Amino acid sequence: MPKLTTSPKKQEGNEINLSEQGRQKRSEFIEAVQALVNSVIHSPGVTACTAYHEGLILAQSGKTPDTDALGAIIQESIRVAQKGEANLHLGKIQQIVIIGDLNKIAMITVGPLFYAY
Repeated sequence: MPKLTTSPKKQEGNEINLSEQGRQKRSEFIEAVQALVNSVIHSPGVTACTAYHEGLILAQSGKTPDTDALGAIIQESIRVAQKGEANLHLGKIQQIVIIGDLNKIAMITVGPLFYAY
């Protein structure tokens, strides 16, 4: 029986199409996350909202005084909370809140994303 093979040109075209489909899906996902972030800042008392994935900002809306500082606080808070999750048997961390004299930060997880507002 003859062996069927795919020509290199056809295979390359498929890889390009799959790559383009992946970029399109990522773009649609980030647009949906941005729309969610934009809607959150219309909630009473919310001045900013940022969506993170593994420490990288995916979407942001509103006024954040120092985005880098917020990102560092979120990453460190997640790290500490995850330690507590394991040591105290809390289950998966769903929310972290830091309350200051002037403002507060609420951090919630939604699937693989972490939102701060």
